[in-house]
Amino acid sequence: MGRSCLQLLPVIWPRELPAPLGVLPALLMAVGAVLIAACGVEPGSGRTPGPTAGLPMTEPAPTATPTPGLASPTAPVAQSSPSPSPDVDMSWLDLTGIDFSGADLKRSTFHGTLLRNANLSGADLSGADMTGAVLLNANLAGASLTDADLSGAMMVRADLSGADLTGAVLQGASLRDANLSNVSLDGAGLSGADLSGADLAGVTWSSVTCPDGENSDDHGGTCEGHLSPG
Repeated sequence: MGRSCLQLLPVIWPRELPAPLGVLPALLMAVGAVLIAACGVEPGSGRTPGPTAGLPMTEPAPTATPTPGLASPTAPVAQSSPSPSPDVDMSWLDLTGIDFSGADLKRSTFHGTLLRNANLSGADLSGADMTGAVLLNANLAGASLTDADLSGAMMVRADLSGADLTGAVLQGASLRDANLSNVSLDGAGLSGADLSGADLAGVTWSSVTCPDGENSDDHGGTCEGHLSPG
């Protein structure tokens, strides 16, 4: 018990003991209660309880340990479309429904890129690498695809009307039911390409390697009759 608590004794202890002495036990109990309340003395322990004594103990809430290299499960994952510009690499991205109409994408890389329902009308894709790109139902009307590499591209039902495919490589590409009306294919390579059901009205075929490997110049400047892959 500290000195400050002992100084309370003259205050709480009567100057004269009341009579009879039979009340002494009760008095001692009252004094003890006052000391416990004022000084924090635990009966029978001789020590003062800490500031949290008597309060129920609660365990701290468990905290998740972050795993290095992994984002928090509640953290939003920011996703943004890349800005169209020349020489940009967008390989293997999912750009479904993207609007790149009129964009300058010269020499850009779209290797294996998902461009289903994308709007690339009027875009400059000259010299672009689009090998294995998925362009199902894509709009490429009026686009410049000169010297672009579209080998193995999936262009089923794509709209390429009025596009410039001069010198483009379309080896093994799938152009089934695509709109190729008024397209320039001069110097293009179509070896192994699938053009079944495609609209070929107004196509120019100068020096084209046809799907069966024949040269259009050897067949009157057209690939008509040589559209089945060899």
